[in-house]
Amino acid sequence: MPEDKFNAEALNVVGDMSKVALFNQYLLLKNVQDVIHYVEKNNSSQETIAPLIGFFQKIETLGLNEYVKFDPTIVRGLDYYTGIVFEIFDKHPDNRRAIAGGGAYANLLQIFNEP
Repeated sequence: MPEDKFNAEALNVVGDMSKVALFNQYLLLKNVQDVIHYVEKNNSSQETIAPLIGFFQKIETLGLNEYVKFDPTIVRGLDYYTGIVFEIFDKHPDNRRAIAGGGAYANLLQIFNEP
């Protein structure tokens, strides 16, 4: 989507161009340290990123850093995912595509009016 069209659509959703600019800054983040600095710079709550920080700490503890990349542009099922989402890619150069994906979807049944 061209940037001008994206910004127009985002403005329709949030109603404030400064919020659109803030969101565009978020989309440029490349790693968890960038996220932490972004949250601190914008006086946001550290609680909102605690699950993400915890996840990457576990990845580091397991020695899997080279296999995991933060990408704020991945979007999966906005209606029901409630936490970190992921995609798994084949690393073979002839087949660089997503082969699996998912995430947390607490309370999924509530959208179907089920307990």
